[in-house]
Amino acid sequence: MSTTATIVTALKFEGGAIIASDSQASDLYTRVRWDVEKLDQVKDLPLVLGFSGSMGQADRARKTLNEATWHQNMFRKVDLVRDAVIRCLAPVYEDIRLRNPRPEAPMWEISLHGLAACWAENQPHIIEFELNHDTSYHQYFHAVGSASGTAYAVWRTLGGRNLLGLDEAKAVLVTLRVLRTCVNVEMWGVNEHLSLWV
Repeated sequence: MSTTATIVTALKFEGGAIIASDSQASDLYTRVRWDVEKLDQVKDLPLVLGFSGSMGQADRARKTLNEATWHQNMFRKVDLVRDAVIRCLAPVYEDIRLRNPRPEAPMWEISLHGLAACWAENQPHIIEFELNHDTSYHQYFHAVGSASGTAYAVWRTLGGRNLLGLDEAKAVLVTLRVLRTCVNVEMWGVNEHLSLWV
């Protein structure tokens, strides 16, 4: 069964990017909760990913990413980074598809949703690895997980696209404010501690 209720966010600021998450996995049907780390740096590379959806599949995806062969020259182009992550995730997505030939709900067809922050082409990037295995880039901010609606509302309230001009210290505070509000509003599914990478 898929677990849900997650918040993973990424925010660009002047000269960098932040990716952050809560630390609770929840099965809303059985009301079972447990602590998890949702963010992981791939080896010692400038690439951090977080996942929403099935925590078991997320663990498998992280293991696959860390066992893959990576080269620093991939980071000269963001598309090379994206393509390398897609290659790593392809078997995980295929396994999910094969295990769910007739999903009860469309979201369960691919029950792994990823968000990455990376440094490539001498600038920060936010890459979403969508439920249907597509990818997209985000210029300012993005959130995945069941608390993403709350995260977007707080981001807009705090300044939206104007936050791109913040320095690192203020961007960290904004990110923490977004996550803390999600924890307070979406209390059944997300919780502290909070993980944050700059």
